[in-house]
Amino acid sequence: MKKTIGFIILILIIITTLISLNNKMKKDYLENFELINKRKSNLIYSEIFVDYFFKYFECPDSIDELYDFAKGNPMHVNALKEIDDPFSNEKIQYVPLYNKVNLKKEGFLLYSNGIDGSLNNSKLKATRVYIDNINSGDFYNSEDRNPHSITMVLHDRYNIYNRLFGKKDLLLESLNCLELHKRNITQVYSIDTLLNFIKTYNVDRKGRTLGFKGILKKDLVADNGVRSVFFQTNDITIRAMLYDERNFSGEIGDSIAIVGNINGDNFSRNPIEFENCVQVKLDFNPRN
Repeated sequence: MKKTIGFIILILIIITTLISLNNKMKKDYLENFELINKRKSNLIYSEIFVDYFFKYFECPDSIDELYDFAKGNPMHVNALKEIDDPFSNEKIQYVPLYNKVNLKKEGFLLYSNGIDGSLNNSKLKATRVYIDNINSGDFYNSEDRNPHSITMVLHDRYNIYNRLFGKKDLLLESLNCLELHKRNITQVYSIDTLLNFIKTYNVDRKGRTLGFKGILKKDLVADNGVRSVFFQTNDITIRAMLYDERNFSGEIGDSIAIVGNINGDNFSRNPIEFENCVQVKLDFNPRN
């Protein structure tokens, strides 16, 4: 009888200890998770990478490249101070995503070591990951992915198994920056509407992203190797310098839709130039 009572007491002690341990681990997890979510809501983990891409139209090789880029920008400097991983007290993990054709870094993955505090996706750091494989990696929140938005929502998925035996990490961002560039507009204008929009709203900021469509009038490759396509209405010509000509298809006389950045702020000149131009479908809707 005494042995039975002693055994029951031992079991109760073990159960109580495990419950207490689980509650402690869950509390620690939630504190770290909430800190990550707070930083995400302030775009700490993503905005500096996206801004880097929009300046150079390629993502950095590593986080270290961001420190020179951040100089002179207090927001970016502060972001780099908070770019650590609360689960491991190391920097968050960063993996650039390459375009298979032009080998440019057009996207990236950001992830935390997650609930167990250990890095499980080390293979991503050891190999070149292509943007076609943006869904690579073993993450316990893979369903949170949204490669077209820098506001990927994280959902709390505390699981004691992942804490003790987990082989997965916590995904923070999974972004295709070139797709983000295409969607950095409100609509695709006709050429006439585009020119009226520029004139009416005094759109004179270099780098402003706009979408437009019209009939292709001319196609040439400049001495520097950059291919440009031209559109015209009345006496105004628009020159669209392509980001990558291999992603462009069209002939003179075709209706073409383009998303690109205004190159310069002098719209009295002719042609009006756009750079980093990518072709989109004629019925392209940035909200889809």
